[in-house]
Amino acid sequence: IRGVWPTGLSVPDMLMQLRDPQGRETALRRQLDVYAACEWINQNVQEHARVVLYDETRGFYLDRLYMWGNALHSSYIPYDTMRNGADLAAWMLAHGVRYALINLNWSPQRWSDPELPAGPAGNEQRALERWYYEGEPKEHFRVLIRDALRKGLWVPVFAQNGVVVLEIRQSGE
Repeated sequence: IRGVWPTGLSVPDMLMQLRDPQGRETALRRQLDVYAACEWINQNVQEHARVVLYDETRGFYLDRLYMWGNALHSSYIPYDTMRNGADLAAWMLAHGVRYALINLNWSPQRWSDPELPAGPAGNEQRALERWYYEGEPKEHFRVLIRDALRKGLWVPVFAQNGVVVLEIRQSGE
């Protein structure tokens, strides 16, 4: 069951599932909210493309180079020098980052919003719209993401289990 942490009682069942390749896949899809998005990236994104992760640190299921994007996790991304979403998109593209993954289940906006992003299909898009298109994020990097989304520079291409994958584009694409 999604959202229920494994306990000592569930270990024998999980071990049996993990020994079987198909069972492993089923267990990961059921237990790990980010797994389907990582698999989508692995199957649909060019091998040389890099991925930036927001509100997610578990990139080890990705077969692509990735980095953490939250400002507190990454001093490599110079958010303080960026004025808008176009600056953010241009920096990402110049550094080979073609996709962003946002785990809305761990976004700080979730704690103040009663509607969870995971669940029925489409909740991710509604959460993304409320939190980034309509909302007023407090952190500067989230303001930049909002601007990139509004300008169509970051475009959702996959959403499942409260996790959204966005393609990063140049203006005019």
